[in-house]
Amino acid sequence: MLLDGEGWAVDPKVTKQPYFNLRQGEMTAINGIVVHQTASPTLQSTLNSYQSANPNGAHFLIDKDGTLYQTASIRWLLWHVGKLRSRCLVRKVCTPKELKALNPGTWNPSGVHKIESRKKFPDRFPMNADSIGIEIVGNVIDESKDAVFETVTVAQNRSLQWLVAELCRLLSIPAAEIYRHPEISYKKPHEAETAQW
Repeated sequence: MLLDGEGWAVDPKVTKQPYFNLRQGEMTAINGIVVHQTASPTLQSTLNSYQSANPNGAHFLIDKDGTLYQTASIRWLLWHVGKLRSRCLVRKVCTPKELKALNPGTWNPSGVHKIESRKKFPDRFPMNADSIGIEIVGNVIDESKDAVFETVTVAQNRSLQWLVAELCRLLSIPAAEIYRHPEISYKKPHEAETAQW
């Protein structure tokens, strides 16, 4: 795979299908990749949501049969991460000053996100401003707090493995900076748990 000057993949394995309303600004650095599941049953239902006003969306979308679409340039900032978890809390390496500010005994995702988003990478997880989002079509099986998602298909995982390897090679993204969505944000804990890269 190659990337053209405008941030689009050039490869027969990738279908370019731009959704210009996903764009929320320019992305000037790429420090990580975030793997999502759509929580919708079909490719078309996800693409329909991309046509709404101010949609959330990802740069790449993988259908159940493994077909790979690029829906946004990797130069576009998209809304796909949400509120960041604290990297130092997750890794258990916070300084006393950070612990005091984060107040880990309370539930305050907005406050934590505000603190984290002021930090420079790698002191925080990759966020909207510096990460590529990859969506895998897969519905939520139930709507409970611990909702389970459909199992990622073999074809989807094959496409995901190829895409992640190519993006890491082209953009020098370390393997340690590839995350399932709930690892870095306040999302359903089982999202993308069967994704493999």
